[in-house]
Amino acid sequence: MKISDQVARKYWLLAVQREIRGQYKKDGYSVKQGEKIGAYRADLVVRREDELIVFEFKSGTWNKAKSQKAKGLRAYVVHELHGSFRLIWVSPPREYDIVVDHLEEALVDYISNNLPGEIDSLSTHTLVSGIADLLVTRVHVGKKQISVAGEAAIEVELIYGSKSDEERGDGARASDTIPFDFEVILNSAFKVIEVLRLEVDTSSYYE
Repeated sequence: MKISDQVARKYWLLAVQREIRGQYKKDGYSVKQGEKIGAYRADLVVRREDELIVFEFKSGTWNKAKSQKAKGLRAYVVHELHGSFRLIWVSPPREYDIVVDHLEEALVDYISNNLPGEIDSLSTHTLVSGIADLLVTRVHVGKKQISVAGEAAIEVELIYGSKSDEERGDGARASDTIPFDFEVILNSAFKVIEVLRLEVDTSSYYE
């Protein structure tokens, strides 16, 4: 489910305000929200002894009235009260759709031929069948190679017992997905030429 920009901004704004309130309270300031300062009502006011800091938080597009309020409040706080005015721009993190062609195939090929011990030890024979839930978090494109970091899940088939056991009906098979984080270097042919990090999480098998 995708969260609307309006809802994301609202709760991100609340989170930022809460973080700032908590930090100033921890540092010994008195903190008030919505306090009337002159002809204006400030988003957040913090005080300690003779120190005064007034915060206004901006999220999304402001209309003319909000802009005028911020300008007037700043002038009053700075020139009349000799305090500090801080305008905090609040913008929620945005989602980015990063696609690296053939990355799934490159990861399957590498992991199949270099099966991590944590996965290999889960069954008599472990087959890598695919990659699921791939999320690329960072890409650096160089002249001859590409550095890619992210997270995904390895789709595996776990085979218990030997081939003869399976033929007799004594073996067993199970499919599963195992999460992992990675950072790899690809060449221009989109083949993994170096692994900087490959961390597999098999903790669910031992809980």
